[in-house]
Amino acid sequence: MKFTVKIKLIGGFFIILIFLAISSVISIMSLSELSGRLDHIVDFSARSAYLSNKIEQYLLEISENEKNLILAVTVEEKDNYLEHIEKIQEKMEKVQKELQPLLNTEERPLFDKFVSKYDEFIEIKKEVCRLGRLNSKVEAEHLSEGAGHDAYD
Repeated sequence: MKFTVKIKLIGGFFIILIFLAISSVISIMSLSELSGRLDHIVDFSARSAYLSNKIEQYLLEISENEKNLILAVTVEEKDNYLEHIEKIQEKMEKVQKELQPLLNTEERPLFDKFVSKYDEFIEIKKEVCRLGRLNSKVEAEHLSEGAGHDAYD
């Protein structure tokens, strides 16, 4: 059987179309897999970074309110700062609970170490707040700048 030039051109064109269709299917499947990876990164890594930043922000707010409590003159002001500190601590606990499942095996020991240091930090802050509320500024400032600062670091 003899193939004419027309049949050879049409046959070659169809072979190229088949290869193009196969490569398109493979490319679409690869893009789908890439999209899944990107969704994972956005859902877990970005959320984890956001929550970590929230924790840092809450720590700074707790320290700021502690200093304001020490410097406050009236009992009402001191109670207001103390109430604000307690609210921030509640938010911090929620963020910690939300962050924990997002951590991988490398991050979990660091997070556990942070939680234990944070618990120490909070115990010292409670004592600072108690002393600050009693107008024992000297002892509160000493505790805040000494052991409280060390636990924060």
